Amino acid sequence: MNKRSTLGGGTLLALALLFIGLTILFNYALRGWRLDLTQNRLYTIAPGTDRILASIKEPINLYFFFSEKTAGQLPEFKTYGARVRDFLEELSARSGGKLRLHAIDPQPFSEEEDRASEFGVRATPVGPAGTPFYFGLAGTNSTDGRAAIEWFDDHKEQFLEYDVVKLVYQLANPRKPVVAWLSSLPMGPGFDPQTGQMRQPWTVYSEAQQLFDLRPLDQTAPKIDPDVSVLVLVHPKDLSPATQFAIDQYALRGGHLLVFVDPLAQADQSGEEGRNPMAAMGADKSSHLKSLLEAWGVQFDPGEVIADRGYALTVSTRSGEPVEHLGFLGLGKDAFTADDVITAGLSNVNVASAGYLEPLKDAKVRFEPLLQSSTDAEPLPVTRFRMLFDPATLRDGFKPTGRRYTIAARVSGNVHSAFPAGPPAGVTLPPGQAALNASRISSASV
Repeated sequence: MNKRSTLGGGTLLALALLFIGLTILFNYALRGWRLDLTQNRLYTIAPGTDRILASIKEPINLYFFFSEKTAGQLPEFKTYGARVRDFLEELSARSGGKLRLHAIDPQPFSEEEDRASEFGVRATPVGPAGTPFYFGLAGTNSTDGRAAIEWFDDHKEQFLEYDVVKLVYQLANPRKPVVAWLSSLPMGPGFDPQTGQMRQPWTVYSEAQQLFDLRPLDQTAPKIDPDVSVLVLVHPKDLSPATQFAIDQYALRGGHLLVFVDPLAQADQSGEEGRNPMAAMGADKSSHLKSLLEAWGVQFDPGEVIADRGYALTVSTRSGEPVEHLGFLGLGKDAFTADDVITAGLSNVNVASAGYLEPLKDAKVRFEPLLQSSTDAEPLPVTRFRMLFDPATLRDGFKPTGRRYTIAARVSGNVHSAFPAGPPAGVTLPPGQAALNASRISSASV
């Protein structure tokens, strides 16, 4: 999947941070959780929710702000409000006293209304008089940490358990998760030799620094620290054998990975050192992690790009004429896995020159597609995209295969090491530590 692609800044930021945050939470406790899409929308508490409740060490106060009196005149709010209250009471009962629930009906110009505002729970004006209506949740922990759901949207009712449990998890684990970040692209701050000026970090990188304990790694990193919650690999190229082995062992230890590989990364500056435009356009701008992905049961061909007429975006040619670009895709809701928490809330994602993933035959992993092409798609050689002056030429000889191609997936299950003979030359393990040859990978989003 093209790292920067044509993803708008906000879309890329939200999607990447969502993937990281949900990978941490999903793999910690909500593995196997799916949205409640039953006809009667009756909740059953997920096993992961019970694990989070059992992990709470210090009491957490939950403040449920709900305008009970006003809701009596609003049946749709009254029904959903009762449902939320029942769910919160169920969580409190299961927590062994660690979740302390306080139900508050804020009245206009009251201390309770001030408190709701202080916590970040917003009011929505209802009725002819615009009466403030509160329907949110705030929580505090023993270290003065705070978190809030400013408004329970009934259109997101299927996310109720996830949203509340995420809030509880954040309060029960106030330390920022450690995220190791390795990229061959200039995503972080630094000196740009081409401009002679300091380079600003990409928005997604700087935002990740605010949300996580972000630890940058380079392509020769000899190890992955054991306290890393998620390892993010963005367009990983030219990794040393020692670094690949460190990634391999991190995965086999049960580490969680978010991997972006690409047949043609638009932001890759390979070939631009000599300021030769033709050399830059013809340079190899792919990444693949072939041996590691295959050890994890995944096949990826960096020599092919998905062309998709069903999701093709319209771009302007140099002459200003609009044309469909079969390699620039605007993925809509039909492209997303509807019942997965990572993708269920997405409405569209744009990608450019995206590759595709397949599970290897006989691989003992669970391969769960997250983003897929339409059936009006065909893989094309990456060479057709490297020096593409007229996107209309991509339609020449285009023959859709009728199958959907997986652009992003979650992988979990039994895997083996990409280094069956042991550590590569020059790598020495700490005393008493043996190299792992096989294990169960918790999750890798690719």
